Amino acid sequence: MQSRKKRDYARKAARKKEEDFLVTKKSDQLLTTVDRLTYVYVIDTKTNKTIEVINVSYEIKIEEDWETIIRFDSSHGYLHKHSRISLVDKKETTTRDHVKQKGEPKRWLTWAIHDIQNNFFEYRRLFFKRSKIVDSFY
Repeated sequence: MQSRKKRDYARKAARKKEEDFLVTKKSDQLLTTVDRLTYVYVIDTKTNKTIEVINVSYEIKIEEDWETIIRFDSSHGYLHKHSRISLVDKKETTTRDHVKQKGEPKRWLTWAIHDIQNNFFEYRRLFFKRSKIVDSFY
């Protein structure tokens, strides 16, 4: 019979071996000079399969700082969207409404990237409206 200590060590070693094949990837894409898309995800290099969408975010450069306005993640096992309230109020609302529900993390990643690429002007307009700021860039 194997001792408890040996079993625990064997489990930890097996988990570590699995983690050796997981890689976190990050990429940025400038949408304009003051709008940026950033995404971070985990892939299994053994199978080349996307395991998790850590973050897909739309950021606006205000003065010298990049402010995250919208972000998607799959931290709870499903894709959902976080929207920042305003420039002053950094709280976020979270929703699954109008967010890709079916499929695997790779499809979620692609969907979230395309959603930001296609809708960032609207996200920007709504954020500035909630912040009661005139958007001087557009």
